[in-house]
Amino acid sequence: AMNGGTLTFDTDIPAATLAEGYISVDTLVVGAGDYTWKGRNYQVNGTGDVLIDVPKPWNDPMANNPLTTLNLLEHDDSHVGVQLVKAQTVIGSGGSLTLRDLQGDEVEADKTLHIAQNGTVVAEGDYGFRLTTAPGDGLYVNYGLKALNIHGGQKLTLAEHGGAYGATADMSAKIGGEGDLAINTVRQVSLSNGQNDYQGATYVQMGTLRTDADGALGNTRELNISNAAIVDLNGSAQTVETFTGQMGSTVLFKEGSLTVNKGGISQGELTGGGNLNVTGGTLAIEGLNARYNALTSISPNAEVSLDNTQGLGSGNIANDGLLTLKNVTGELRNSISGKGIVSATARTDVELDGDNSRFVGQFNIDAGSALSVNEQKNLGDASVINNGLLTISTERSWAMTHSISGSGDVTKLGTGILTLNKDSAAYQGTTDIVGGEIAFGSDSAINMASQHINIHNSGVMSGNVTTAGDVNVMPGGTLRVAKTTVGGNLENGGTVQMNSEGGKPGNVLTVNGNYTGNNGLMTFNATLGGDNSPTDKMNVKGDTQGNTRVRVDNIGG
Repeated sequence: AMNGGTLTFDTDIPAATLAEGYISVDTLVVGAGDYTWKGRNYQVNGTGDVLIDVPKPWNDPMANNPLTTLNLLEHDDSHVGVQLVKAQTVIGSGGSLTLRDLQGDEVEADKTLHIAQNGTVVAEGDYGFRLTTAPGDGLYVNYGLKALNIHGGQKLTLAEHGGAYGATADMSAKIGGEGDLAINTVRQVSLSNGQNDYQGATYVQMGTLRTDADGALGNTRELNISNAAIVDLNGSAQTVETFTGQMGSTVLFKEGSLTVNKGGISQGELTGGGNLNVTGGTLAIEGLNARYNALTSISPNAEVSLDNTQGLGSGNIANDGLLTLKNVTGELRNSISGKGIVSATARTDVELDGDNSRFVGQFNIDAGSALSVNEQKNLGDASVINNGLLTISTERSWAMTHSISGSGDVTKLGTGILTLNKDSAAYQGTTDIVGGEIAFGSDSAINMASQHINIHNSGVMSGNVTTAGDVNVMPGGTLRVAKTTVGGNLENGGTVQMNSEGGKPGNVLTVNGNYTGNNGLMTFNATLGGDNSPTDKMNVKGDTQGNTRVRVDNIGG
């Protein structure tokens, strides 16, 4: 396997067809990617130097006959010469290898030709001796196309001849220049030179483009895939400035990597495992990608926008930037890590079901949008800015340490006990306790910024708390008092209970506003003894009205 090293052969060109000191192997790897040998996995880049004897002075007898009547994809391996390595299995084209003389100088091109398509010169082609693996049984010195330079403002189109495949449908010559590259093929065209550095756009108009070397897409400013066209990363790593996957297009990751520097849009299908790295701009992913399980990484100052909970398939999300859920409904099962922001916007209603234990960033819920969670791991260690609706449904006890702020509402579902502290009680919207209990476990009173609290049937609120607004104890609901202050009005159609049943007396309920009894029950604990015996108390600073049933339980008297 070639991975940046050097091979030296004491043979000259083009005199021999087989080097006197050739190498014979079972498998030759001269392409980029992962390679497994004897149970171990190796990352191979397919680069390196091959040194041969080049006579000086050098007069190339092939320069006058570069065999340019073939399809352009066949120019890079048109004159196969001396064989350096024999192999039963060959992986890669050898396009990223550099041919040098015994002094270490690169064997330069000796002829440059215009490349014209549809009557217009779109590129220049450099021809000379180079390395190739065609015809597929080893490594050869070959005379052919070494490099293409695409003119700025022009487009070079690659299409195989008559359904050709393999080496005859591969471009292993280096592609450079400022112009665009188009793939318009019936079957498949591959790019296998990892030293490509062209700067224009890459248009995959028809058929499949397969990248067989890391960096085969050069410094392309855009990867644009048309309807029904396919890009097969084939395990390679590619970087593009912007990405456009039109509706009906497909990207096959196959454990490859795609880095997008300036965002774009994906309306087609993303499939397979590997890595999608968004380092800048906004990448809008539309629709679902059920067969996608790659890791998606979002860098700071980058954004990935989804309109479907399966937009990133089942893959994990490493979010140090912004993940936007835009008008999305359903269950988001991806695991999120990182310190970025997850934003629910445009009437999103999503249940977070993934293991987000390693997410320490922030969830933002816009007005009109909603997020819901069932377990602590769904929120990780993130804070929540809630201007919409946060629903917490838990069947277990959960001592919440997250910061929850904003003007939005919180709904508690499930039979479990949710214990809030001063940070998690900082939101200002309405609190609906539909099931289970919200408790305040501190010895000192927790200030709850919620402007209105509804305790529904089977719901409970308990502990040392000072509310900013009104509390409505609905039929079947319970307010369990310790040192409790209601900052606004209190309505009681359920039960207001001074501490737990049979608990110590001495608890105080203060209502800064009005008290209205809606046929609810008020229970006091008292020690029925002398005038100084301890008892629970209720202080109402405003008006009282309505009907309330009262029960006094004797504790120790």
